[in-house]
Amino acid sequence: MVKRKKYILFPKLHLKHLLFLFFFIISFIKKGTQIYFEKNQRIAIEFSKLYMYDKGDMFTIIPYLIMKKRIKSLIIDKSDSINDSYMEYIYNRPEANIYNRPAFRKVFLLSIINIIAQIAPVIYFVAKDEQKIDVNQGKLNSVLIFNIFAILIFSIFILHTKFYKHHLFAILIDIFCLIILTIIDMKKIIDEGDNITMPIIYIFVRIFSVILYSLENVLAKIIFLYNYMSTYILLLNKSIFQFFYLMLFSFPFIFIKLDDKDGESKLVFSMIADIFEDKIYIYIVIVYTITSFFYNNLHLIIIDVFSPNHFVISRIFEFFGIFIID
Repeated sequence: MVKRKKYILFPKLHLKHLLFLFFFIISFIKKGTQIYFEKNQRIAIEFSKLYMYDKGDMFTIIPYLIMKKRIKSLIIDKSDSINDSYMEYIYNRPEANIYNRPAFRKVFLLSIINIIAQIAPVIYFVAKDEQKIDVNQGKLNSVLIFNIFAILIFSIFILHTKFYKHHLFAILIDIFCLIILTIIDMKKIIDEGDNITMPIIYIFVRIFSVILYSLENVLAKIIFLYNYMSTYILLLNKSIFQFFYLMLFSFPFIFIKLDDKDGESKLVFSMIADIFEDKIYIYIVIVYTITSFFYNNLHLIIIDVFSPNHFVISRIFEFFGIFIID
């Protein structure tokens, strides 16, 4: 009997592939809550989102403590057959001591990259509001292409991913799509405003942030591979670092007044307090913080189980969900 050759191969599905489905669902819910933010684009909302992201990451302490308790129970159950030194090794490995120098440097660098990517758009919004310029801050299609391109480049030079001809072909396609989508995005944003400079700066700020996030994803994979750090520990420690960064970043705004939507000069934190006068915002903040917790955890788990390049697939699903909502 002659066997037929297979020209299209589909890998066998496993439970871990459900991570992509869960990520799509969470990103869909997160985008739904962001609709409120996009309809009420104010600098106070951009500041409060920074704290929502960090609070969501801090909630990672819950699954971390659960994981730690389960490992401890497992060790106690098997204490008769395992010696003390080996038990200590199993117990400590999932936590990957953050205080050893190599791990500390990498987590510190990753947290710096992440906070710069987060505050860059906020600084832009402050400058834009000061100049009283309206800019269409909608979805940019070109951002995803930059994400794919940056992940590929960083994977090659940092993770030492092997470079084949089909990678070169993919890069050429990315560049071609990149040029077209960037032109479309620039035209869409510029056509809706009288000022050209700020919309162009907005596009570059978004691209800059996406490149930094791509670098963060590759660095996270290195931490998982060589420092044996769990996703929970990485996210928890990153949130601690970023809490102090946010304190430093927010400190000047205790004294600097900005114009709110009515043109009245106020402190940022007074603007945030005004937002909470609308009771629905309290529920939106709770939902957004919880979805950020699941979003960021699934994000790192996909990178840990698969790779940064696979996370780009999740991003494509996310953009598909945004397309459905739009």
